[in-house]
Amino acid sequence: LRLASAAADSGEGTAREIELDRAVVLAELLGAVERRVDQFVAAGPAAISDALNQRLAFAGRRVRCADHEGVLSAIAATGALVIQTARGPVELHAGRLELV
Repeated sequence: LRLASAAADSGEGTAREIELDRAVVLAELLGAVERRVDQFVAAGPAAISDALNQRLAFAGRRVRCADHEGVLSAIAATGALVIQTARGPVELHAGRLELV
């Protein structure tokens, strides 16, 4: 597996390739997923909501899910997706999320 990486070289970013072992990458990824699942099972969604919020790709962007449109704000401690709408915050547990 080859990945391109940005590296600092005298203050300028340069691209370089990194050779990775697929089995090692997969083992690390699955290990990280397993740790999060264990946290979720042991303590519920509140245990992982902070970590999810730090990586929430569309946070602060306008989104739509079913009949709700607004700004995506967070993953609640309940595990629900929170959208700030014109009528106030809405917590959604399922649906198709689209950028508006």
